[in-house]
Amino acid sequence: MSITLDYGIDLGTTNSTIALYKGAGPELLKDSNGNSLTPSVVHVTSEGDVVTGAAAKEYLKSDPENTSIEFKRIIGTKDPIQFPASGKTFKPEELSSFILKKLLARARAQGGFTPKAVVITIPAMFQLHQCEATREAAILAGIEYAPLLQEPIAAAIAHAHATDKREGYWLIYDLGGGTFDVSLVRSKDGRLQVLDHDGNNHLGGKDLDRLVAQEAVQIIREENVVQDFKRSNPVFAETFGKLKAEAERVRVNLSTVEKDVFQVDNLLIKEDGSTYDFKMEIDREKLESIIEKEILKTTKLCKEVLLRNKLTAAKLNGVVMVGGPTLTPCLPKIIERELQIEAKHYLNPMNIVAFGAAIFASTQKLPKNLRPQSANQDHDLTILDLEYEAMTTNPNPLIVGRILSGPKAGIGHVRLIRSDQKFQTNDLKLDSNQTFFANLALLENDSNLFSIEVLDNAGKKHPCSPSQINIIHGISVGAPPLSQSVGIMLADNSVAWYIKKGTALPTKNKLSHASTILLERGQSGEAISVPIVQGENSRADRNKVIGVLKIFARELAIDLPVGSEIQVELSIDQFSNTSARAYVRLLDQWFENVVQLDVETKTADTVHKELGSQMDRLASLSQLADQLSEDDKSEIDERVQDIESLVEEGDRDSLDKADDILRKMTKKLDTTEDSNHQVNLKTDFYRVSKDVNSVIKQEGNADEKQLMQALENEFQQAIDKQDLKQAEKKKNEMRQLFIDVYSRTDEFWAAMFLQVSQIINDQGYGGANGSALVSEGMRALENGQIGSIRQIYFDLVKMLPQEEKEKISGSDVISTVN
Repeated sequence: MSITLDYGIDLGTTNSTIALYKGAGPELLKDSNGNSLTPSVVHVTSEGDVVTGAAAKEYLKSDPENTSIEFKRIIGTKDPIQFPASGKTFKPEELSSFILKKLLARARAQGGFTPKAVVITIPAMFQLHQCEATREAAILAGIEYAPLLQEPIAAAIAHAHATDKREGYWLIYDLGGGTFDVSLVRSKDGRLQVLDHDGNNHLGGKDLDRLVAQEAVQIIREENVVQDFKRSNPVFAETFGKLKAEAERVRVNLSTVEKDVFQVDNLLIKEDGSTYDFKMEIDREKLESIIEKEILKTTKLCKEVLLRNKLTAAKLNGVVMVGGPTLTPCLPKIIERELQIEAKHYLNPMNIVAFGAAIFASTQKLPKNLRPQSANQDHDLTILDLEYEAMTTNPNPLIVGRILSGPKAGIGHVRLIRSDQKFQTNDLKLDSNQTFFANLALLENDSNLFSIEVLDNAGKKHPCSPSQINIIHGISVGAPPLSQSVGIMLADNSVAWYIKKGTALPTKNKLSHASTILLERGQSGEAISVPIVQGENSRADRNKVIGVLKIFARELAIDLPVGSEIQVELSIDQFSNTSARAYVRLLDQWFENVVQLDVETKTADTVHKELGSQMDRLASLSQLADQLSEDDKSEIDERVQDIESLVEEGDRDSLDKADDILRKMTKKLDTTEDSNHQVNLKTDFYRVSKDVNSVIKQEGNADEKQLMQALENEFQQAIDKQDLKQAEKKKNEMRQLFIDVYSRTDEFWAAMFLQVSQIINDQGYGGANGSALVSEGMRALENGQIGSIRQIYFDLVKMLPQEEKEKISGSDVISTVN
């Protein structure tokens, strides 16, 4: 009986796998037909029966409307998936739970029981709401404990476990059915540490298939076979399903053959009532030309990770290829060309993640409530509580144990025996607390299985749980990093960042905020509802909204005035479990579980409208357009085409992918616009700073000189941090300092007089009295009587209407001081 999880599941977009760690390593569990891969496909019959796996995949061509694939891509979204024949709908989490149940049934068939605890892998770039939805899928499948492990970490563990060549820096290139992750991993003295990662949750084998299918769609449109041939047209839903299924078949088949025929018979009924058969020859070279633009997006992310970490490809030991789509022949070739390093399959890319998950699972202890209990089994069973490092680089690790319960005769001692029989501990005596300890001897860079024996005072052996433990030597895993920063959206569209990208998990942080509205006790709904965002953009609305922080009005003991302090503590554990609580100082009260993860989703109209807004922005900012390089302009044009194509397709995944592309396009425009704004800011600031320096030499005091120096330093710091809002503030403070000092000079009041006299003359305000005052002021200027100008200025201002008074500002006076 084991006290570790041992089961690992790769819950994939296209295929899913379960592996069990037993003996000296992981092994895949296969179905009755000998298949280890389970297609992540669900079909619902007209009677409402749920069919999963390979049997469901058979319906993709014959009944695509009632067959769902790739639902992992939209897990965590609100939109249910419809199965029209039965009238049923399921959330993506529910569909994922059906796949998990099928895998668990396989485990039960081979092990005699259904696991209640398994490790489930997730893409490294999964956001928190997607992690939460994956846990919900596990619960729906009957799994009570499901630690989530990032797929690149699982792959790195499997790679390190299976090969001797493990030291140094590695890129884990993970292209799955629906997502892409790249992780930079360092292995030093056997310790694996993820240094950085990046990726795209909307880029995978599905997107390669989409491009191949689009090639066929373009031909059909050019031949004008039917009108309004769009995926969003429900008439052609089945047609597009057939094209996509054939695209996947051809792409996968070209991994083993040089050329193939993309062929779908009876694809369409033409206008004249005859059937239309589609046929297109495709070879590896043509496939490469079709999918290369998507593969280049992955290598660009790889380059960015290396650049951020100041590494060149020459310093890498290699690229570990993960995921079925990496078997596409042209893919390693493109990677090697772009990164200048060999891309290699060290293990089967379809199994490596499941293997790593099972290895990791063998190091994770079952929660105590899921461990075998003597009350439910043989009363002679001895229950042990053991503490040890299950994955270590120490060849002589310490194990500490305690007897929790056992036979009435009592236990005299314990011993551990390594499976090769070449090491065993002495008989370990129990102290008064029924504890024992020993240093073990491990086979280096190997799995070490130890059997445990417990003996009573008479030397009789008794059954125990656990009866075996496994310790893996040569590998240890550092804390996983957070893949994307997490914060909350503030009223001014800025972000209060709680936890930044790359922070080691588990972690937590506490920030204080002030309420911006009156919060009334007993009002309906939420008193506080603050969006949670995940991303890296300082503009809150450029990030993905993944949930809200909520405090309900019914929980308030009293009304809270504007400005009430609210402390929020956000925690994320090593398996991406997220929680938050809030403390209101005025109430001296904690509010628990205030975080609700619930991702925003957008309609086709919304995405199309936002695209139009960004295009208008680009067209109206001619200076911004000039700042963009030709490559940038070409990239934006390509993204616009992709967005419009995805919006036309109209399904939830296509819209999410379109929204993701639009965010990247917007960020490109933001960056260029900010760069342009920064140049203007620096020009304005240094001009004002020069004027301030001139007048301070003549009129300034020591404090003003010190303030000028401080503002110059603070402006430069803001520019260095790319904090343009703070830089703008410092520029305005420098301008005000100029006005404060310059207003003590005669030149300032002369300039202010000239400004207001121009308005009086042009508009005729004040009539004859106004003209007379202007003439008097002009004579005073000619005679050098500057002292009387100030009062004339104020008298003239009184003659102006309010809107004209508001236009006059000392900040508009241009200094003539050199």
